[in-house]
Amino acid sequence: MKTIWTQGLDQEDKERFERVILGAKSVLRRLDEIIDQRLKAIDSLETGIEKYTQPGWDAIQAHYNGEKASIKYIKNLINLDQKDN
Repeated sequence: MKTIWTQGLDQEDKERFERVILGAKSVLRRLDEIIDQRLKAIDSLETGIEKYTQPGWDAIQAHYNGEKASIKYIKNLINLDQKDN
């Protein structure tokens, strides 16, 4: 589990919160599946040559890139098997 989950908590609260998070592992796995669906949807939205003919396509692409970056950050965070790098 990444330390950001318990950053700023005292030892007692840290241990309590870690138990809560680990107890919610099945919920986080389901959230990961939902996030994967959203990433696939974004990938299908941003591909296709017709997108480049739309005015402001570069701003739209930047939006998709930002959304994907945020989603990937959350996916990384909810993967409790990972440690800090």
